[in-house]
Amino acid sequence: LRVTAVLQVLLESERLKVLELCSALEREKDLRTQLQMNEQTKRDGSSSEELFRDLQKQLDEKHNHIVLMVNELEENKLECVKLKQQMEKERQIQRKTLQAEQDANILAQKKIHELESRVEDLQWQLEEERQQVVQLLGNEKKQQEIVEGLQQKMQRKEVASDESNERTRKWIFQQKMGQVETKELSYSSLMGIGGGGGGEGEGED
Repeated sequence: LRVTAVLQVLLESERLKVLELCSALEREKDLRTQLQMNEQTKRDGSSSEELFRDLQKQLDEKHNHIVLMVNELEENKLECVKLKQQMEKERQIQRKTLQAEQDANILAQKKIHELESRVEDLQWQLEEERQQVVQLLGNEKKQQEIVEGLQQKMQRKEVASDESNERTRKWIFQQKMGQVETKELSYSSLMGIGGGGGGEGEGED
């Protein structure tokens, strides 16, 4: 914007100078016409010569002024060209900067989309793992219930086995005690019979 404003000022200045140059050329043309008219009249030789010198001097001054204006105009044209080139460079830099920003923005958007997609994948994976954990916990609970049931059955079997063994031991003990009593009775009977026979023999003697 600053360069554009400077160019506009320079162009306006050049336009005014061109107008001034055209005006100076027009005045020079008028002076030459007047000089020719004065030469044609030749009313007074000395005054005509003096007038001619004055007009010639004015023409020279105008010509020099025009030359200076032309030189300045050329310099300003060169300055305008340089400013235009500089402005074009700045535009190119701005375009490149804008393009770089757009590319960076596109890259950033792409990375954001990739991260969002990655987050969605991770969330889906976490949900799957959570469901697996819930399923494993459910299976573990069922297995624990099965184990507890088996333990209870085994405990009941152990109790029943202990009771059966106790009854067996009691029965065996009772059987043994019965055999002992039977033996004692038999022994007592035998002893009684033997004792009675000996008494009778002693009486006879």
